[in-house]
Amino acid sequence: MNQYNYEYIIDQNLEKNKKRRKRLKKEFNNPHCSPDRKLIIFNEITKLNKRIKGCITLARKNQIRTKLDGKNPKSFWNTISKLEGKSKQSDIQLEHENNELTDEKQIAEVFADFFLHKVEMLSNQTIMDRNPI
Repeated sequence: MNQYNYEYIIDQNLEKNKKRRKRLKKEFNNPHCSPDRKLIIFNEITKLNKRIKGCITLARKNQIRTKLDGKNPKSFWNTISKLEGKSKQSDIQLEHENNELTDEKQIAEVFADFFLHKVEMLSNQTIMDRNPI
C-alpha cells in the first residue's frame, strides 16, 4: 500500500470519527436524553476523542516521515528545524513613536536613525584635542 492510500484511509477514519462524535454530542445535549444514555454517550465520546487524537498523531508522524525520507536535503533540514522549534524567519516588531512597525526596512531605518543621532550627540559632547600632550 503506498503512502497516498494510507493517508486517504487515515483522513476517512478521522472524518468518520469526527462526524460520529458530533452526532453523539448533539444527542448528549438533547434535554430528553436519559442520564443512563448520557453516561453511555459520554464513554463513547471519550473513546472517539482518543481515536481522533490517534489518527491526528499518526497523520503527523507519517507527514514528518515522508519529509525526512525524501531526496531533498533542504526539506529534510527544514523539517528538523521545525521539530526543534527553530523558525526560519522571526517576526520582528518595534514600537516607535506610538506606532508598531513590522516592516523590516522601516525597522532598519529607525535603528539607523537612532544610532546616527546618538553618534552625532556624543561627538558634539566630546571635545577632541588634536594635539595631545
